[in-house]
Amino acid sequence: MPKPHTEKQSDVHVQIEDPIYVRKQILNTAINAAEILKHYEVIKEIKHRKKQYQEKLKEVFNEIQELRNKLEGDLPKVKEEVEHKPKHVPLMTPLPKEKIRGKIQKQREAHKSSVDRDIESIRRKLDLL
Repeated sequence: MPKPHTEKQSDVHVQIEDPIYVRKQILNTAINAAEILKHYEVIKEIKHRKKQYQEKLKEVFNEIQELRNKLEGDLPKVKEEVEHKPKHVPLMTPLPKEKIRGKIQKQREAHKSSVDRDIESIRRKLDLL
């Protein structure tokens, strides 16, 4: 048997100005929240795969280290020879600084895109005004 309510129930109605706009905003917020959750799940999956790859990489590195140690143990010992230096090394004559600067400037200009060149020309025209 249901219990009778001792308090009187009353419906509360509030008038919302521009309810269509509010409804749209709420729906957009819900869509954004769903997209964020979707991205979060993708990030979790990526982190999980990253951890798996790191573990696999660690195993491969350990195997490489074991094989390297085994190889070093199997190789015969060889005496290291002293490296011979050449008796005479011809000296290089340095280029004048102006030539170096000119070459560097030409290299920089060659690597600039057409947009960068256009921007520089516009700046030069502004300076002339």
